[in-house]
Amino acid sequence: MNTLILEKLKSQAAILHKRAAETEAVLRFEAALEAVPARPALKHALEVIARECGFASWAELKHFLETLPADGVYAGSRGGGTFNQWFRAYPPAREAWERDGGFLFPFRNQYFVCEHEFVRGIGADPGDPDWDRAGRDFANPRDVQAWLRLARVLYAPRS
Repeated sequence: MNTLILEKLKSQAAILHKRAAETEAVLRFEAALEAVPARPALKHALEVIARECGFASWAELKHFLETLPADGVYAGSRGGGTFNQWFRAYPPAREAWERDGGFLFPFRNQYFVCEHEFVRGIGADPGDPDWDRAGRDFANPRDVQAWLRLARVLYAPRS
């Protein structure tokens, strides 16, 4: 799953790099980088993406993704006592999620669909607008930046 997120971010950086001369891209480079080279390289676009996601650098963002627990949000969760539907594959999980609503999460090589109470139990606000941006699908989000903001909350150390 983290590989999927990383690939989506790399794809966004590649698009930004290809459009580096366009006004919108120039503004994004200028907002994120202290010094913008005359011809930004892909590494500069990766830095822009990382900073737009709230990370100090691409290396920091990549490290964050690489060190997320394999158990996902279920690792050490306090979401017990809630009803979750479990699936061995993504397509049937996605179908159930589309039919029943809720939130879709990966867990190792499986997936589960849960309700608001689980999300609240793992320390997140189910009403956060980033859930809608990400599509309430933590396995294959629509908006990767929203996913990263949510992940920083969900994986934050808890006391």
